[in-house]
Amino acid sequence: MNWDEAKPWRAPAKSLVLYCPKGRWRFAIYNEAGIVDGALDLPPDVGLAEARATLLRRVEEETGLTYTAAWRCNQPDWWSADLTVIGVASK
Repeated sequence: MNWDEAKPWRAPAKSLVLYCPKGRWRFAIYNEAGIVDGALDLPPDVGLAEARATLLRRVEEETGLTYTAAWRCNQPDWWSADLTVIGVASK
């Protein structure tokens, strides 16, 4: 889904899923409004830390909030995170 098409989802994010099938970073963002999913615009050789940071930064930009993320590995190349709102993002 295109981020611009998903404007109603801008409620605070509750959790994230990040996975890398066939070398392409994909994500799902869960909140009270539903689920937004898509692909991160990253090269396939980007590491996990950068992919996590990119996804979290995008969620913060879209929601206007800052979060902490408690990441866990669910299976190879598949991670999820519970999010906690810690503040309002500065502009």
